[in-house]
Amino acid sequence: GQTISHYRLVEKLGAGGMGVVYLAEDVRLGRVVALKFLSEELSRDPAAIERFQREARAASALNHPHICTVYDVGEQNGRHFIAMELLQGKPLHQLIGEGQRPVDEVLELGIALADALAAAHAMGIVHRDIKPANIFVTDRGQAKLLDFGLARPPRSATVDGPTEEQLTSPGSVMGTPAYMSPEQVRGEALDQRTDLFSLGAVLYEMTTAQQPFPGATSGLIQDGILNRAPVPMARLNPGAPPRLDEAITKALEKDRALRYQSASELRADLQRLKRDSGGALASSSPDSTPTRRSGRSRMYMGLVAIALVGLVAGAAYFNGVRSPGAIDSVAVLPFVNATGNADNEYLSDGITESLISRLSRVATLRVTARSTAFRYKGQETDPQKIGQDIGVRAVLSGRVLQRDGSLVIRADLMDVSTGAQLWGDQFVRRLDDIFALQDELSREISDSLRLRLTKEDQERLTKRDTDSAEAYQLYLQGLYHWHKRNPDGLRTSIGYFQRAIAVDPDYALAYTGLADAYNLVSFFNMEPPREAMPKAKAAAERALMIDGELAEAHISLGYAAFTYEWDWPAATKHFDRALALDREVVMNHSNYPFYLTVGGRSDEAVDVARRAFERDPLSASRSHTLAVQLALAGRRDEAIKECRRTIDLDPGFAVAYDVLGGLLAGKGNYQESLPVLQQAVTLSRGAALSLANLGHVQARLGRRDDAQRILQQLSQAAQERYVPALAFAVVHLGLGEDDQALDWLEKAYAERFNRLAYLRREPTWQSLRQNPRFQDLLRRINLPE
Repeated sequence: GQTISHYRLVEKLGAGGMGVVYLAEDVRLGRVVALKFLSEELSRDPAAIERFQREARAASALNHPHICTVYDVGEQNGRHFIAMELLQGKPLHQLIGEGQRPVDEVLELGIALADALAAAHAMGIVHRDIKPANIFVTDRGQAKLLDFGLARPPRSATVDGPTEEQLTSPGSVMGTPAYMSPEQVRGEALDQRTDLFSLGAVLYEMTTAQQPFPGATSGLIQDGILNRAPVPMARLNPGAPPRLDEAITKALEKDRALRYQSASELRADLQRLKRDSGGALASSSPDSTPTRRSGRSRMYMGLVAIALVGLVAGAAYFNGVRSPGAIDSVAVLPFVNATGNADNEYLSDGITESLISRLSRVATLRVTARSTAFRYKGQETDPQKIGQDIGVRAVLSGRVLQRDGSLVIRADLMDVSTGAQLWGDQFVRRLDDIFALQDELSREISDSLRLRLTKEDQERLTKRDTDSAEAYQLYLQGLYHWHKRNPDGLRTSIGYFQRAIAVDPDYALAYTGLADAYNLVSFFNMEPPREAMPKAKAAAERALMIDGELAEAHISLGYAAFTYEWDWPAATKHFDRALALDREVVMNHSNYPFYLTVGGRSDEAVDVARRAFERDPLSASRSHTLAVQLALAGRRDEAIKECRRTIDLDPGFAVAYDVLGGLLAGKGNYQESLPVLQQAVTLSRGAALSLANLGHVQARLGRRDDAQRILQQLSQAAQERYVPALAFAVVHLGLGEDDQALDWLEKAYAERFNRLAYLRREPTWQSLRQNPRFQDLLRRINLPE
């Protein structure tokens, strides 16, 4: 019950040469901690005190999910202590004492420990005492690297107290003999590669249950480290994969110039081996049963063991410890533009979109759609919470800094279930090396997700559409403005796509961007269809001449075929070809369910739209597409419900109010639909079709003067810009003027207006179904029955 500072001692857990460890309660924060005290004898030794404090400083400098967190360091009445998180499990040397570890466990823990060292080395900290007794394995199978008492502090740190030379005698060698590197044995200056040698010795011992350089005395051990090669692992453990033997042998190179040069390099080799080996490693050792204990004694056992080896800190994480299989879903959050210049926003967005596109090419990986990921742009939201909200297992985030012709990218991959870092790195490249940078990013991420890539996956992942960095940046700027989906953005995007094509006339993707832009110019009624759609079609055809396997170009041509040319066989040919090339792209494209509906496959269209929305459940546009398919399928009540969900997702989504108002009017609820359509007019800033829908309902409510005023507004607007003839037809239909409505529908036919493709399905035209002029119009549009 004694209290030291603000820690109440509960009970003694264990003691060792360095001191004693207690289970304690932090009375300020109400949490249980492990409290480690330096022994009374060592408390009188300034060098021991400095090493004790160094342990705390080194551990606290490494903020990593799998480092045993140091909460506090202090001194009271001459008693020096460290407060840290409580651990449950066993030290690695006890597990090795039970026999050779399964190869998958060697890989799991090796990856985690290499990641821990990468984090430490990035901070300038070299551990210098890697050994099984300083590695703790929790009951959840996670590795914890302990005891930074011999660690060299960061080179940039300013530390009061004795220097390293003052802490050690001249020529003294610090560390544990069996795991020292050759340069450590010789008393030479050390860098991060000494830790990699020691980790290689630990991995060798895990695999074989024998030290690589055994000996009855320190002299014999050190002679082996300097002069002898270890017994080949295959002789001691025939089940050890040759590639694991190669990796450990490289880590144990006596010449550090031939050794792994960084922990991340070793980690990557182990990750690739694990990925390529799949689940075949689990039974490669006869001692493959995992160690598990339960209850309070398990916690105490682990803590006593920690006390005996000197406790604490340092760890690293790799998700394979928790989840043996590959990560099957990921969200790529919008990379932050750290330049502070809005003109560079296109670059951070473009790199994000490129990664989404590349990773989406891997058949076994579900990548959150761009529309959902970009909802979080500019928000300071916890990536783990975002991942939980959208239901993925990993989240990638990053920052982009452009300066003086160079590009600095920081990327981090997080395990959503634990909040731990799966991978993280910083890349500095010249701006004209952006392709190599994206290739490297894609490979690193796929390796960290442990994806088993086919040759085709690998080719798709690193496929380049241009070799011109200038053209690529222009394309990214075009894409950035295209995604604004407004008239100004579309006009600007067309200019950038055209400039990209001028730089690289064989840039197929820039042509598809141009085609998509002109499709939207027609859809948003910025130009008459007869002006916009031929340009869209020409751009898509040119894209296919350059690259005949672009599914996106076939989708653009399919859309033009059924909405503009009314050529149903051509539409079917293009969509079938696109499906054969990239089924996922087609199934998630908003044009595909409209094509299915026009072809009389309404139920299938609804299913496709619903699956696309379920994949992207925060997307108002996906919800809207589903609502429209339900409406066209005659499932009015379901469509109304879905429209309300669209508006909940995005209260500013103007066209959703148009569709909802039309559906309510179709049920005869004109009074209820009126304020909904008025909101559509407000949000769309008086778009012609929104005004027409409002005029239609006003006419049905008997407010004919209001409907006539809207016809006048449309006529006046037509003097200045393109106004679809269909808008006039909608108002005249509401007024009961069927002949005038049909006259305007004929003009819409002459315009080749896109909505005529849905004429047979739209409930608006129900009253004209039996009219011979209407039936003749349907025949000429050549729509399937």
